[in-house]
Amino acid sequence: MTTNVDNEERSPSPRCATAADVPALARLEAACFADPWSADSLTAVLSDPLAACTVWEADGEVVSSLIGQRIPPEGEIWRVATLPAYRRRGYAARLLTALLSAWRREGCDRFYLEVRAANTAARALYAALGFREAGVRRRYYRNPTEDAVVLILTDRENTHADTGL
Repeated sequence: MTTNVDNEERSPSPRCATAADVPALARLEAACFADPWSADSLTAVLSDPLAACTVWEADGEVVSSLIGQRIPPEGEIWRVATLPAYRRRGYAARLLTALLSAWRREGCDRFYLEVRAANTAARALYAALGFREAGVRRRYYRNPTEDAVVLILTDRENTHADTGL
């Protein structure tokens, strides 16, 4: 994983995940998703040179993560997770802002993700970052079955590029 995420001056801050984080990432996945990725899947992501996994630590544990892949000029966000007790504190927004900035420096100018149609909190966060709806994938998610809203962010549309929220 070659993406270098900007660290903030204060602690805690985002950092690239390592193999030592796989157990914590697996716990985070289990706490946040009806279809969590396995430890083997997370290990495979960490060994993929095009993928990135960033984490945020607080209170001595990984409380938020972001997993995605970039193949310039595009980047795709696969997973955004924050432990329920740590939500609405800005961790996911900071991880997204840092990773998008890093990927821009690597030549990406278009970013995609899918989100559950009913996940209004996540959809509001993505809209605040400049993502817009590009389509719907019917019955994409399981447990429960739900549509996925496909979102896109392009730099020419984004007024928040490299500025944070």
